[in-house]
Amino acid sequence: MEYFSHDYNAREDEKIQKLIYKHGWQSYGLYWALVEMLYQNDGFIEPECDRIAYALHTDKDLIKNIIYDFNLFIEHGKRITSKSVLHRLKQRKGKSEKARQAATIRWDKEKAKDADAMQTHSERNAIKESKAKEIKEKENKENIPFETFWNLYDKKVGYIEKVKAKWNKLKDSERQDIINYLPMYIKATPDKQYRKNPETFLNNKSWNDEIPSEYGEDGFNKDGIDKDGYRRNGQHYLTGGVREI
Repeated sequence: MEYFSHDYNAREDEKIQKLIYKHGWQSYGLYWALVEMLYQNDGFIEPECDRIAYALHTDKDLIKNIIYDFNLFIEHGKRITSKSVLHRLKQRKGKSEKARQAATIRWDKEKAKDADAMQTHSERNAIKESKAKEIKEKENKENIPFETFWNLYDKKVGYIEKVKAKWNKLKDSERQDIINYLPMYIKATPDKQYRKNPETFLNNKSWNDEIPSEYGEDGFNKDGIDKDGYRRNGQHYLTGGVREI
């Protein structure tokens, strides 16, 4: 963030005191806002009082008074500036140039010493790139891509990148077991809200679990129908017929 020096006793300046006396402390804040604009525009701004007043949420006549009635700014053609702002900007640029020259000298001195370090760094980067390439090639050779599992499981919740990372760490045989297991698991859990979250499914290796039955211990499903289509009262849910005993 850019900043500029601000004299701690600026409010004691005679011109500033006259400004505050006539327009109050609000005008003091507006004065510094104008100074900030000068710094942002290399020391010069056009005194468009309407635009400036709009930007600062104040009255254009007040902005005009601050600019022209207290000798706080000077006119330079169609623009205004400030001697103190120009002076400080010149000092800042001088310091920046000196710092740049010093940095260049320091860099030239250290360049030779850094050559070996840079070479080592490059070698490390080459190793990293090689490993990354190996991992990428390994991922490309997976027997079953992650998207196949994600779309087939069809409960797209949680952080997909974490689920994908877990999938990529599985053995090919595990991925195949999962794909073989999923059709039966999905059939047993048609309502997705009762299906485990995909990350939990992989973390718990749930493909090794027994397929849950849609029928309870009493032989009826959640709708109160048994595997032959009869309700608890013995009536068939389609034909209306009664179970023969």
